[in-house]
Amino acid sequence: MKTISLEKSGFFSEPANLEKLNRFISSRNTLNFMPHELAVATGCAFEDAMEVLTLLYRLDIAKQFLLVYHIAEPDYVIEQRDIAQGPPDLPMIILNSNFNEVEVTDSRELLYSFLFKLNDKVEFSGDS
Repeated sequence: MKTISLEKSGFFSEPANLEKLNRFISSRNTLNFMPHELAVATGCAFEDAMEVLTLLYRLDIAKQFLLVYHIAEPDYVIEQRDIAQGPPDLPMIILNSNFNEVEVTDSRELLYSFLFKLNDKVEFSGDS
């Protein structure tokens, strides 16, 4: 388990918020985290959640992925891409949830979210 300092991290520099973060991280049966899940669980802003998860990515403790969705099925991931690849090139053919091919020609047809996969368990501290 790695310990990461969030001493200067705004929202999570508060001990109660740091405790919520550690409780959320340790209670999960997975090492996969999405920023909106972290934000809801701790009460932080989406930006604060992205800051913490991006820190783990920069420290090489997590891998970051871009999840791609089609606007017609916003709950169905059509592609998971390493963040370094950026968004997919268009036009592209996707398989929807019924395994039918759909051609995507306009970037406005796509939605995105982020997924972070941790390489190891982590604990956050308020100390540097």
